[in-house]
Amino acid sequence: MQKNTNLCSHPGITSGKTCIITKVLKNFCLLKYCTVLFVISMLTTSLFAQSEQRGIVLEYDNVKHQKTPLADVEIVVANAGSTITDKKGEFVLKFRQLQPGDKITVRRIMKNGYEIFNTDVVEQWHVSRENSPFEILLVKTERLEEARHEMVQRASRQTEKEYERDMRQLSNQFKKQNFGEEEYKRRVRELERNYEQKLDDIDNYIERFVRIDWTELSAKEKKVMDLVAKGKFEEAIESYEAANLVERFVQQQASIAQLESDEKAIERAQKQLLEQQKRLMRSINQEVELLHLQGSKENIDRIDEILRTVAFADTTNHEVMFRYGHYLRNQGRYEDVLKIYEDLAIRARNDHDTLSELRATMFAGTILDKIGEYEKSVELLSEALPSLERYNQTLRDTARYIDDIAYGYHTLGYTLALLHRPDEGHQYLQKALLLLYHLQKGGYNQPPRYRLQYAMMLVKTAAVLRNSSWMEESEPALREAIPIVESFYKQKPYRHAFSLAYAWCCYGQVYFTMGDSYMEETEYAYRRSLDYFREAVEKNPDAYMGEMAKCKLYLGEFFFVHSELDKAIENYEWSLKVFEQKTAVGENYKHELSETYFDLGSCYYFQQRYNEALDMDLKALTATEPLFEKEPIVYRDLMSMCLRHMANVHIALNNYEEAQKYARRAMNIDPKQAENRQIMTKIENKLRTSK
Repeated sequence: MQKNTNLCSHPGITSGKTCIITKVLKNFCLLKYCTVLFVISMLTTSLFAQSEQRGIVLEYDNVKHQKTPLADVEIVVANAGSTITDKKGEFVLKFRQLQPGDKITVRRIMKNGYEIFNTDVVEQWHVSRENSPFEILLVKTERLEEARHEMVQRASRQTEKEYERDMRQLSNQFKKQNFGEEEYKRRVRELERNYEQKLDDIDNYIERFVRIDWTELSAKEKKVMDLVAKGKFEEAIESYEAANLVERFVQQQASIAQLESDEKAIERAQKQLLEQQKRLMRSINQEVELLHLQGSKENIDRIDEILRTVAFADTTNHEVMFRYGHYLRNQGRYEDVLKIYEDLAIRARNDHDTLSELRATMFAGTILDKIGEYEKSVELLSEALPSLERYNQTLRDTARYIDDIAYGYHTLGYTLALLHRPDEGHQYLQKALLLLYHLQKGGYNQPPRYRLQYAMMLVKTAAVLRNSSWMEESEPALREAIPIVESFYKQKPYRHAFSLAYAWCCYGQVYFTMGDSYMEETEYAYRRSLDYFREAVEKNPDAYMGEMAKCKLYLGEFFFVHSELDKAIENYEWSLKVFEQKTAVGENYKHELSETYFDLGSCYYFQQRYNEALDMDLKALTATEPLFEKEPIVYRDLMSMCLRHMANVHIALNNYEEAQKYARRAMNIDPKQAENRQIMTKIENKLRTSK
């Protein structure tokens, strides 16, 4: 029999009347429940209402250069919900989890008819450690558009005047017979290219200058900005040069270093010097951008001099060293930048700056990949990346170096694929894409470059995976990537023509790998690619001619496979001239040069032009041997193919003993290769028959 546990039915308690014991227990439980709720509430408040950020939204008048409070602005940020500014333009954000120093992810800052003026500051917004209010500047959209349009118009007119002046000078020199007609035409084309490039660049640089807050400028800086606004870039650069910004920066850096080593240094004096240094650096950055806008070799050389001087003014300032390294990398000066990164890693280790050491090591690994040092690249990247990723997760701003880490992982995946380790390569390629995907989707104010970087990473991933067991991933990746790149191209054709050309070229390679059923799609993709390459080459032949030659090489391979030998040879010969020129001046097209020699030799062989084929094969072998010695795993197949082809040509010329020499070398390189064994058997049979 089950025991009765109902207190109200206990013998001695009257049925139908209120149970006093039950009421007491209920009240006790209610009190206990409320106490628990109170404790939980206090804990919740303590845990989640840990910090707040005060701020003010101001309307920036970009004509009078004044700031006034702006009410009714909606501000939405992650981890704190939304708020509206009051009549004084002030607001308070109460964060549930963020601590001082943590990055604030902005979802939306909105008021109809306005846009954010100080976007670069907002993108770096962190919870203040000193409780200082954060300042957001909004500007009327129509006013900013007017300023932007006026500045572009003035700059374009000024650039046109400079172009006309230079053309008149060039014409006068030609009339005086200072040089011949061919040289005159070459100089005219160069002037036209520079003029068009400046016009295309104006939008990009004006966007930066039009957002400068004049209220923070000194009187001298305002005069320079006035020259920029009028499109008088050369005068503005002269003003910067007259101000001796770089020399002053170096002197200030020496003063800061002296204060830092003096225990009695006054903190206020140090802070003042650092603020002056910050202002100088801002002006130096503006001068560099103007020099970029002006173009010409002299101005590019001046940029290099400025960045190098600033970087080495204080080698403990690792960020300016990184900036100089990135500049050298973008200029394609890989040997120079490799030394910068290697030295920076050593300096950072001596300064106990683990983050900078890991970043420098990682970037050195990416440069080693660029110059074909694949094994060393994998070694450095494998060493640095996992540690850098773990270290990055300990930072307040965990998104800060994600794009660098993604770039490093992608390079590692690409290089492992080249080294015939596709499983590992695929893993790192996917990791890189995932990191960058989340970064470019991560917030309202994420820079557009993350979206383009993600798209180009998809393109390069497709190019790598097309010859692997994950080939089916290549075509969808390109279908996602190309519309993104096209959207950037439509905004700035000159700046993104090369990226779009590269994407379509990869599409052609993928279709080519997919087989004969995609013949039309393959040729269409290559043709589209060449259209965009021509556009890019017109603007900057030094940078893009070699990449266009690669596309012509791939198109030649397409025609060769489909037995259109004359078309194949036409494309190969065009590419060969470019690769020979590029290689002669030290640019890294050795692999493509070797491949083109081999492909031309194959065409001549099938046209029974055996002596010409032998000449090309010998050049291919000569070009491939040093590559094979340096990276035997990467170039084993190409080396083996060159030797087999030499053997085949000698067979066609009835030189069986000579053919046997090359076949044996091929066997020594790759004895497991079936084609090597087959050609060896074929030669041995020929030798027995001939005897």
